[in-house]
Amino acid sequence: MTQRQHGKTRQMSRNSGQLIMSPAGVGLIIQRQLLHPPLFAALSSLQGKYIARVRMVVVRGFDIRTMTLQTSADSRSAKMAQLQAHRKSELCLWLPELATQLRLLASWRAITQEGAGHSNQDFITWHKLWQGYSGKSRNLFTGPHPGRPVAMRRHALPNAAATENTDINDPPANFAVLVGRIESIDALYLAQEGHQRYRHRRIADRWETLKINA
Repeated sequence: MTQRQHGKTRQMSRNSGQLIMSPAGVGLIIQRQLLHPPLFAALSSLQGKYIARVRMVVVRGFDIRTMTLQTSADSRSAKMAQLQAHRKSELCLWLPELATQLRLLASWRAITQEGAGHSNQDFITWHKLWQGYSGKSRNLFTGPHPGRPVAMRRHALPNAAATENTDINDPPANFAVLVGRIESIDALYLAQEGHQRYRHRRIADRWETLKINA
């Protein structure tokens, strides 16, 4: 890393320390990160009553006005079933260049093919995310049921017909968009001169902010 790049990274990090002081600042951090995709995050869910699960997902969209996140899922996956059974779940972002961790507790809902037609905005969101997928990514939704044992190798791969349809405009029936409305934010900035941590909690149409121990 050059001296100029190092200086830019330090400046970005210092800015992050200021931005985490408010929900709008956290939203700005997420918005900026999405300018250089992919943005990976760890999403938790609950299997049954006692088993916690976590997996990496790609944040596909973010609305700073409503503080809602978007990611995608195969509607046949365990992740979908778990989030439908327990809709509140935490998404964790680690941003090393900003020395910042964001834990976002959100209430999740799914937009599926069946439900996308109920709302014009939901249909736009569902269709727009699919349009942003590459052919290879689209093929992931044409394969067999995710998480099931592979009986034969050929069953683990998309079939020939699916491979030919990578340019189709309409998402398949099992393509789903998960929309998470952020309910609370735990933002931690790892500064050399002393860590800073803020907790923002949504209460009706306003936010409550507390500075807490790191």
